[in-house]
Amino acid sequence: MSFDVGQVLERALRRCLERRAVSPHGELVLAWSGGRDSTALAHMLARLRQELTLPLRAVHVHHGMQAPADDWVRQVREQAEAWHLPLKVHHVQVSFAASREDQARRARQSVWAQELRSEDILLLAHHAGDQAETLLFRLFRGTGLDGLAAMAVEETWTNPSYRIWRPWLDQPRQLITAYLQEQGIAWSEDASNSETHFDRNYLRHEILPRIEARWPQAQAHLVALAEEGHDERLLRQEQVHASLAAVMTTPSSLAIEALQRLPATLLRRVLRAWLQESLHLVPSRDLLARLESLSSSPDAGGELHWRGWRFVRTRTKLSYAPIMDQSWFWPEQSWRQCGDLQLPDGGRLCLERVQGGGLRACVWEEGLSVRQRQGGERLLRRDGERQVKKLLQTSALPAYLRAHMPLLYAHGRLVGVPGLAVAADVAAAPGEYGYHVHWIPPVR
Repeated sequence: MSFDVGQVLERALRRCLERRAVSPHGELVLAWSGGRDSTALAHMLARLRQELTLPLRAVHVHHGMQAPADDWVRQVREQAEAWHLPLKVHHVQVSFAASREDQARRARQSVWAQELRSEDILLLAHHAGDQAETLLFRLFRGTGLDGLAAMAVEETWTNPSYRIWRPWLDQPRQLITAYLQEQGIAWSEDASNSETHFDRNYLRHEILPRIEARWPQAQAHLVALAEEGHDERLLRQEQVHASLAAVMTTPSSLAIEALQRLPATLLRRVLRAWLQESLHLVPSRDLLARLESLSSSPDAGGELHWRGWRFVRTRTKLSYAPIMDQSWFWPEQSWRQCGDLQLPDGGRLCLERVQGGGLRACVWEEGLSVRQRQGGERLLRRDGERQVKKLLQTSALPAYLRAHMPLLYAHGRLVGVPGLAVAADVAAAPGEYGYHVHWIPPVR
C-alpha cells in the first residue's frame, strides 16, 4: 500500500475518541479476544495511552471452546505486559450444543456486564467487513427498515447501562492486517471462523468475495447504506417518541382520541414503541395489527389477550394489565445442590459457572432457598445496600414478570437476584469460580 496504514487507522480512532463526550469518572475497556482486529486496536490504544482522557484496560474471555484457548491467553498476557496494558482474563464455560456460538456471545456479554459501569466505554474492533456481513445477514434472514442500520459506531447497552464504541467500523480489514504486519505483531486465529456451516462465516468466505470480485466497491456501499440507515432510524425514532409522548396518559395507557388522529403508518410504530418501552416486549406483526384495529375501531369497547397480557379499549383509552392466576404463585423451594432448579410454575433457575463472579459453590452446601418477591427487599452489595425494586427497574425484564422474580435466600437472608446481583459476602472472589444464576420465566 502506498500510504501509511497506521496513520489511517489512528485518524479513525482519534476521530471516534474526540467527537464523543465521556464521563471523567469512566474508563476505556477494550474487548480483546487476541484475534487480528482486537490485537491491532490494543496495540494502537497502548501507543496512544498518554493522550487518552480516560484510564485504559482490557478484558479477555476464555471460552474453552477451542484447543488453543490457553495459548491465546498466554499471548494476550505477554502482549499486555509488553505494552503496559492492564488486562483481566475471565474463564467461562460454554457447552458444545448446536447454539454454542450464541452461548459464547451471551457469556461475553455477561462478563462485560460484570466489568463495566455506566460511566465506562467498551471498545470493540468491528470493521467494514463485519458491518457488510451484518447487513447482508439481516437482509437474508429478514429485517425491517431498522435492520438496515446494522451496527452503530456508538450505542448504549441497557442492562446494565454502558456505552459501546466501534472506532474502525468504516475501515477495511486489509488495513488492519497490513498494520499488524508492518508492526511485526502476532495474533491468534480461531479455526472456527473458517467453518462455513455458520451463517456469518458462509457470508464472509463464500458470498462476499464473489460479490466484491464482481463489484469491488460493494463493501463500501454496504457500509454507507448502514450509516444512512442508522441516521434514518434516529430520525424516525425522534418522530415516534414525540408522538408517543403526545398520546401517552400513563405508562400503561394511551389516549384513544389522540391515537386516532395519527396516520396509519405512524400509529403502528407508536404502538410498537409503547410496548417496547413500557413492557420491554418485542411485539409480533399480528399483535400490532390487532392493537391497531382495536384502537382505530369506532366501537367504545373491546379487548384482546396476548402472552399473559390483557389489552382493553374503552371510550377514552387503550390500556394493558397482566393476566394472573394462582399458577403464578408457589411456596418457598429448597435448593441444596449445584444444579438447575425446576420451579413449580414451569420456570427454571439455571447455573453458569464463571470465574471471579456469581455465588460461591459453598452457598448450596450451607442451604439455599428460593422465594418469590414480597416487596421491599434489599440486597447488601459491595457498593452499598440496593432495593430489589430498583435493580429490577433497570433490567430488561417485563414489568409483569418483576413481581414474580424468584429470589435467593441463605439462612433467611436475601443473597441473590438471578441475573442481576449477589450479596457481597457470598460473591466469588477474583480468580475463584462461582455460579451465575439465570431465571427462565414460565411461558404464558
